[in-house]
Amino acid sequence: MYYPKKIENKYGDILYINSSFVDYQDHYDSRKPIVLKFAYPIELPFYDFEFSFVHDSHFIYLNQKSKKLIPPISTNGYIESSIIVFCLMDRNEKYYLMVKDKYKKFLTCPGGSKQSIQESFLDCAIRELYEETSIRCNQLREFGTFSHKHSMFSMNMNGLTKVYYGQMNVNKHQLQQIKNYTNEEIEKVILVSSSQLDTILKSKSILEYKFYRHHVVYMKYMDMYYKKLNYDWIKDIEPEFRSELFLY
Repeated sequence: MYYPKKIENKYGDILYINSSFVDYQDHYDSRKPIVLKFAYPIELPFYDFEFSFVHDSHFIYLNQKSKKLIPPISTNGYIESSIIVFCLMDRNEKYYLMVKDKYKKFLTCPGGSKQSIQESFLDCAIRELYEETSIRCNQLREFGTFSHKHSMFSMNMNGLTKVYYGQMNVNKHQLQQIKNYTNEEIEKVILVSSSQLDTILKSKSILEYKFYRHHVVYMKYMDMYYKKLNYDWIKDIEPEFRSELFLY
């Protein structure tokens, strides 16, 4: 009897890799998300594992807990997602939204993966903006797309993300409500003023948090676009990072 190699990350997610036969009932815990990865298809005579997809020439089986955590994979093999560069305008000041996920070390723009293959990128953006910030806005404009690697259960999968822009006028009370928003996923909402963008791009953190630099570059890009100014600031960014704009 051969047991597969076990990999467990800091979140408690478990990946079992390769076995000619698995007798798994003695140590199966349905409360944990578990992925089985095999070099060939097998019959799984236990519990709630189902074949889900092929990755890196291996057959991936998921239990019900892990199926809820892995986003749907499109027919072209991508995990598809949306992010939103969102601007709050309070009289003469403009603020861009960033969120701190409870399970991530970095600040990001609001966003996330599609809930189903049928969900459009725009619908995904509208939903994620509301879920992560409490803001309802159907008037979002697409202005960029980039591809990347999406890491799930120690597997690097292809990701495709569309970038959207939106804005709304707010008063001081609304601004404070948004800033104080939290839920089971979002630890904190950060407001980044337009005047802070240049300083932040030259730094490595916002307050005590690290951040995804290309997300802040998108903020700067849209800030300059709507001011109808030139784009000389982009020349000051190192070439390898400038290429991360991916706007086309």
